[in-house]
Amino acid sequence: MLIQCRYLEAIPYLYRSHTFSLLHVTHLLLLPAAFPQARLDNICTLRLRWTIRGFPYLRRGPTHRLAYREDTLNWERGWGILAGMQGLKNLYVAVVDPRIHNMWEGSWLEFEEILLKPVKEVVRPRNFELMLPFASCGVRWDMGESRCVLLKPQSRVEDEV
Repeated sequence: MLIQCRYLEAIPYLYRSHTFSLLHVTHLLLLPAAFPQARLDNICTLRLRWTIRGFPYLRRGPTHRLAYREDTLNWERGWGILAGMQGLKNLYVAVVDPRIHNMWEGSWLEFEEILLKPVKEVVRPRNFELMLPFASCGVRWDMGESRCVLLKPQSRVEDEV
């Protein structure tokens, strides 16, 4: 019993002092099932790489149904999870399009305001950087009460130098 008590006492320190890095949005979506909310609330620093698979909010055809319903739900759910993390102080998210020729760039620019709406709900982090997927993205959006700083990605030419 003494060991269990010490473990429970140490949990906040373990979670608060480490940076959690998630390499895929699926890991974020699974966090609430893997950890009790009390443990998630102890995470202070989180880094996330969010790869665009199917494009959220994109509508197709004469019915204008969502083309990628699951990706739209995951986009909203992911930002909801981040917004609900009570102890989150530092958040760094990089949204990336892994496809060649920036396949989703036109769609991102068309839906940018809608895409950023759930991001605005993440208001707890003092330091919040969102690396947008394309150099053409806007970084001057009103982010409401969120302290989110929108950043453009560095060009690949700069990365090679």
